[in-house]
Amino acid sequence: MDGGTGCVHTATGHGEDDYRVGLKYNLDVIMPVDERGCYDELVVGLNLLPDPEEFVGVHIFKANERILRATRGESPKGYKVYPLIPTLLENKKASNI
Repeated sequence: MDGGTGCVHTATGHGEDDYRVGLKYNLDVIMPVDERGCYDELVVGLNLLPDPEEFVGVHIFKANERILRATRGESPKGYKVYPLIPTLLENKKASNI
């Protein structure tokens, strides 16, 4: 391996393995995305982003630039998340969706 940051993430609401890790370490399970892949009201309810109402109904792949602008490159709520759902983006690239 000759690249990458060495950082990993756990998205407890986005996959069985991450969910199990979350259970083991008592992490919250947060899934602010609906079945269409769009942010839902949970983004507002948990106040996950600045002006979260602007993200409700926006598809995750179309929201990344807006998220980076809204957070000015800082991690939302102190989390190190770039882009917000990296695993899905990696899968998108791998399958050329």
